[in-house]
Amino acid sequence: MKQEALNHLLTKAAGLGPEYGDALSSHLPMALTALHRLGATDARLGSFFDRYAARWPLAPNEVPLAVPADPWGRIEAFASQRLHWQRALAGKGRDLVLRQALPRLMQGVAGVAFHGLIRVAYAVEAGHEDELAAALAYWVCRWQPLSRPKDALPLVPAEVWVDALRQAPPGPPRPGRLITDRLAGVVSEPSYARWAGRVQLDGAQAVHLPAMLAGLALQRYLRSRNFTVLHLVTSGHALRTLRPWLDAEASGHYADAFAAAWLSARTDPAQAPLADPGWDWPAIVQRAVAQDDDHVIKLVHSCLEEEQAYGGPDWRHAAALVVQAAG
Repeated sequence: MKQEALNHLLTKAAGLGPEYGDALSSHLPMALTALHRLGATDARLGSFFDRYAARWPLAPNEVPLAVPADPWGRIEAFASQRLHWQRALAGKGRDLVLRQALPRLMQGVAGVAFHGLIRVAYAVEAGHEDELAAALAYWVCRWQPLSRPKDALPLVPAEVWVDALRQAPPGPPRPGRLITDRLAGVVSEPSYARWAGRVQLDGAQAVHLPAMLAGLALQRYLRSRNFTVLHLVTSGHALRTLRPWLDAEASGHYADAFAAAWLSARTDPAQAPLADPGWDWPAIVQRAVAQDDDHVIKLVHSCLEEEQAYGGPDWRHAAALVVQAAG
């Protein structure tokens, strides 16, 4: 379980394309980082890399002859953006780059189901500069700002906003194959206007809002094991990881995207928690490390990290549910 093995594989992964199939995000670098932090051996990291790369062929990055002048939301700019962020990190260092980049990036945090945010946070956890450059490039190229209603409703305290969202009934089915498609569809609906841009961010509100949203996502995952809600759990972990470089407005942009994803998930607030398998952390981690399902690996990692930050038994419960479902 040496850092050198992870670094080697992340360098290989960062040199590959960020997506496979029909605009599906590569989870390879994120899953490798999560496996490493869960204690996987070097051999396990290598086998995961080989199986993932064989199952989801990722084309090598190549800088196209025609590079878009505006890369924001343009996936064809990925290779050139990766070079841009490599140079920025080499010249300015990680901390300054993140402080300068994250305010605008957070305006489009909803892109590809929060995977820009998540991949950047995992790159920071890994301490791998080339992977961080690739992660920043991917976030830029799949940046997805959400429009806010023209007629703004009054601001409400974060506690009130979160409690109201918790009780929101499931809406009608939303079209779209991917989470990001359904999320974008919600934004055009009148129901979204109840939530967007309505959280007070003065004083301690911006500080405590991410923790409240993390708890909200956790409790709903315990009741639904919903795939969209899973991404709210892992994105909450990512948001906390990047907190040292975020401004107060970041919490507001994340809350807007969280609400859109929450409404698109169509989960039932009255559903009771699913039965706890009762496994302890060593048993859960052992099962997760043996998994080839990247979402299982990432959720277990996020739950373990969030328990260390926030405490409480429900993070272990959620981790046990996802490994139980994976078999």
